[in-house]
Amino acid sequence: MMTGLAYMTGPTGRPLRVGSSANDIMGGLFGAFSVLAALMERKETGKGRSLRVGLFENCLLLVAQHMVQFELEGTNPPPMPERTFSWPVYDIFDTADRRQMFVGAVTEGQWTALCRLLGLDELLADPGLQERMDQIEARDRTIPIVARAIASRQSEQLAEAFEKLGIPYSPIAKPSDMYSDPHVMRPGGLAKSRLPDGQSFRAPSLPFDVDGVVLTGGGDVPALGQDTGAVLGSLGLDAEAIGKAQGSVRKAA
Repeated sequence: MMTGLAYMTGPTGRPLRVGSSANDIMGGLFGAFSVLAALMERKETGKGRSLRVGLFENCLLLVAQHMVQFELEGTNPPPMPERTFSWPVYDIFDTADRRQMFVGAVTEGQWTALCRLLGLDELLADPGLQERMDQIEARDRTIPIVARAIASRQSEQLAEAFEKLGIPYSPIAKPSDMYSDPHVMRPGGLAKSRLPDGQSFRAPSLPFDVDGVVLTGGGDVPALGQDTGAVLGSLGLDAEAIGKAQGSVRKAA
């Protein structure tokens, strides 16, 4: 809310938090980057660093592009849902089977292929739609036409045709849909972990490969206090002191 990210996410007058814990996740990533950089430097200099990662500063970097746009142009950029489009088609549509689908046409070839697929020959023949900028500036009248054409077709039929033609598209999926998504369910797409009570769960693997191998180790969740004894022992406490410390924690809880 303080950095402008919520303002840029929702429409005017309705600031919204983004649809995940993006600030916390990115804060963790920047923390990891900082630690790795300090370790690499220490290898050369023998000296360590004191590091701090702030969520405000982290979130500020996420809106850097919008800040710089204001800095250079002198105008506050509108929220993302209301941005000026740079493409003829880049929208979410309803299909005949009442599903939502994102469809894009960002090149001349994609514009032509989409119009031909949907039977919109009148758009291809329109003298006022022969140039890319003309197509973008005419969105107010062309997008409703495209929407009606898409609304008359089934989502599976459209997906198959878009795939063959190389037209950018995607169903509007829910997180739960990812457990049946073919790309996610490929080998290594999910990592399995266990809770202390034995219950298991699956979560996405780290989003990179190492020498062509996906890192799938999920890591089981430890029970509360599972490693307390080992940690206190590593600090030099004997068994009696560890027992007293653990007893104090149990009383406080």
